[in-house]
Amino acid sequence: MDLNYPTPSSLTGTAVVTYFTHFIVTGTTYVCRVFPTGHTSTGYKLGISTAANTAEFTTTAETTYGTTYRLVYSFDTVADKCSLWVNPTSENSTSILSSGTTAADTTISAVAFRQASATPSWTLSIRNLYVAKTFCEAARTTCPPPNPPPPPIPSPPPPTLSTIYSIQYTASPNCDLPTQAQPLLGQIVMVEGYVTAVNRNGGLFLQNSTCCSSCPCSPWSGIYVFYASALRTTPSLWLPNAAVGDRLQISAPVGAFGNLTQLAMSATSVVTVLSTNHTVQPIAVTTGAIGLGCSLSGESYEGMLVRFTNVQIMSEPNSAGEILINDGSGPSQLEDTLLDTDFHLQSLAAGPLTGRVLSSLTGVVYFSGTAGGSFEIFPRTADDVAAASAVATLLAATPAANFTAALGVTVQAVSNIAPTSVAVTMPSPAPPPYIPGVIVNADGTLSINPNLITGGGGSGVSTDVVVGVAVGVPSFVICVAIIVCNFKRRQKKASTIVKAIPTTTINNPVAQSSATSGVEMKDAI
Repeated sequence: MDLNYPTPSSLTGTAVVTYFTHFIVTGTTYVCRVFPTGHTSTGYKLGISTAANTAEFTTTAETTYGTTYRLVYSFDTVADKCSLWVNPTSENSTSILSSGTTAADTTISAVAFRQASATPSWTLSIRNLYVAKTFCEAARTTCPPPNPPPPPIPSPPPPTLSTIYSIQYTASPNCDLPTQAQPLLGQIVMVEGYVTAVNRNGGLFLQNSTCCSSCPCSPWSGIYVFYASALRTTPSLWLPNAAVGDRLQISAPVGAFGNLTQLAMSATSVVTVLSTNHTVQPIAVTTGAIGLGCSLSGESYEGMLVRFTNVQIMSEPNSAGEILINDGSGPSQLEDTLLDTDFHLQSLAAGPLTGRVLSSLTGVVYFSGTAGGSFEIFPRTADDVAAASAVATLLAATPAANFTAALGVTVQAVSNIAPTSVAVTMPSPAPPPYIPGVIVNADGTLSINPNLITGGGGSGVSTDVVVGVAVGVPSFVICVAIIVCNFKRRQKKASTIVKAIPTTTINNPVAQSSATSGVEMKDAI
């Protein structure tokens, strides 16, 4: 509006403190009351209040009587405050701002002018009244063109198909993220692979090949896929229902947990099931190739499904369920994240685990911890842990303690049966020589020194040595003195086993007893 205030006839009286315009909310609820105030002989000031009958704030500069001024006032329905501008050029011009009331008003129904019953009477001239929703429309200034809407945020281009190798490979491991993975950290990649193991508490293992005869596996081709608990029930991510043998395409950010490289599933990750029911074969490695601490060899198998053969258990489980193992190439360790490994081993045979031989051990490779962490093997199910196929009960005239600690079998003295001797080829690498008098040679054969084996247990007992083993069976059976070997598994008849073993005389035999020569090997029980 344009306001012209002629010189009043008097500078005293109620007229000089009375508001003349305001907004109506409803009824007699008025907001943004505008006042001429602070009268002097040369001019006056303008004031505003949100709802009070006197001005809460006034202009600093004095305005002149008889001069036309453009006034703009507004009401903020959110903050419940009023603003007043005098001769503004833009909304950024100087204004005065009133304080708000206790209750916000959200609706303006009208603009009102007030002729007060005041003395002396005074005249205000109002012209060019504009009511609008924007400042420039009310002030009749040039409105700037409206800001164009921001351009839509472009969707990131879909990731191109990457290989697990391109994420995992590094030429010089430092027990940290691989060189290739470091610049990819947080970036979305897309990979395809076969599920080799599922951890229902947090993820799965993915490998780029089934390792079949026509599709051999190579190192650096496995990775762990982690999904947080909030995502485990998200149907679109599907991972909680994944099964070994599924072929998946996954788009997810590269992440790290400690020093384990992984794909870290997020709410925007995409999982596509390409096919199902594939058979994924493990890649044959040695325990030394995996090792314990950081190594180039161990890191190359991280996330992959591997298999060891002829593995000996070297320790009892610690508080974390970790068990040292060694196939003769160097130690590595089992861990019970997927399978309660020590419980399963105890279910196969009672007694200590240390010294037992596993003909086959399969699992996925994981790295636990940071620079001081270690590689671990996670067997998935009981089928991944195969004990020696011929577990024997030894009956001998030798102290039981010499055998039970090494083999986890029962040993007891028996009556006289004349001994015989056979040569036997041991698995390579052979288990350590825990038994006194039995020496495992570098080529896997046995040398026997009967003088080091303690006799006893009955009348006429000889200290001759008989060594028997099932051909092709990784574990071995040593029968000392007078023996009956009872094989627990009925995979072959004992007589067949004996015929398959060539018979020779062990060096330095002692005098044989008068009983009938031979070794009695009963069928499995």
